Amino acid sequence: MWVSASGTMKLPPALVDAYLGAISANGLDELASQPRPEDAPVGGPSQQATDEHFVHSFDGSVARTQLAYLDVGGDLPTTSEILQRFLSGGELCIADVPCGAAAASLALLCTVAELREQNKLPRIPLNVHIVGGEISSPARVYANILLDDVKNRLNAQGIFFTKDIVHWDVLDQLSNTSFIEKIVLSNNSKGQLLIIVSNFNGFLTRSGKKEEALPQIKELFRYCSGTTNAGVWIEPDMKKAKFDLFPWLKKIVKSLSKFVQLVDPHSTDEVSLVSFEVPFSAPTTATARIRVIPMDLIRGNAQ
Repeated sequence: MWVSASGTMKLPPALVDAYLGAISANGLDELASQPRPEDAPVGGPSQQATDEHFVHSFDGSVARTQLAYLDVGGDLPTTSEILQRFLSGGELCIADVPCGAAAASLALLCTVAELREQNKLPRIPLNVHIVGGEISSPARVYANILLDDVKNRLNAQGIFFTKDIVHWDVLDQLSNTSFIEKIVLSNNSKGQLLIIVSNFNGFLTRSGKKEEALPQIKELFRYCSGTTNAGVWIEPDMKKAKFDLFPWLKKIVKSLSKFVQLVDPHSTDEVSLVSFEVPFSAPTTATARIRVIPMDLIRGNAQ
């Protein structure tokens, strides 16, 4: 998955196949043939905003999450260790928000499957329940299409999953509580819980929604804390994430120290980048830049 000669990363073949199939099946080939915009689309609830994000930003979201797992540059050791530990086998619930077309969950499961197929990882049974929360109905449709498409190839590598891709509005208390209830029910006997928050900077900072979303995000962290739970918050490495979103997030974590903590409160954010092959225009490459905060969600372990 890492081509050292060219210094590029290949996205998981099973996911690339599913993605290209979804592009064609949904009449998006013409959009995919257009140049990638300089400013990556951030998505939205409409079909047009979802399609633009799906075509021009989905692969970058996959690449960032794949990089968080593989850590090809050695820049993301804590994040990579958490992801590899949680995805090694056993029972796991993944809470993926805002999940969009499930890029983060798909990237992790398909990366593990590909490494198992290459005999780089043992095929220890991994049973996952994915609870994805997303406000865009068209994005939820794409998430279900892609997850259904890769299911058999994951099963062949000992990875089995069930999924609930549901409406989630971080600004609405009732929607957030309903989403949390699904996580709690799904994780009732699953053991470990991993929260993946990704690509939220555009909505929270550019749209000025941080304070309105704050109570719901705190509630999500509180109810997802447990014995061995963890979370990773992944964003493109941009100034807004570095100087606005992540300092705000660290204040939230500090205020909820009985439920969530930075894995290393004295470390800086983990930052890296990678060149990856663009699926529908290989051998063209693009660059994925990542800034991530790994967190422990261990209840009652305040320092």
